[in-house]
Amino acid sequence: MSQDLELLIRSLFARIQKVPAETVDMNADIFQVYGVDSLRAVKLLSTLEVELEIELPSEQAGNLRSLNDVLRCVQSAQAEEARRAAS
Repeated sequence: MSQDLELLIRSLFARIQKVPAETVDMNADIFQVYGVDSLRAVKLLSTLEVELEIELPSEQAGNLRSLNDVLRCVQSAQAEEARRAAS
């Protein structure tokens, strides 16, 4: 599941940034290395919310510097959704 999620994040980011997915570094600072601006960062997060039917905490958005940060944030949101559904 984690690899599928990583692949989804990588491919969505590549599509938004118009770069080949295989060249995307999950550890790179997306703002410095890929020149992401705040609008593209929001677009990535909102697309992930729609694709995965989750709600990402907006207060964390400013702290997401790499795609691995995004991955951890999504995993956390999915775990929270699962906890709520189980209650």
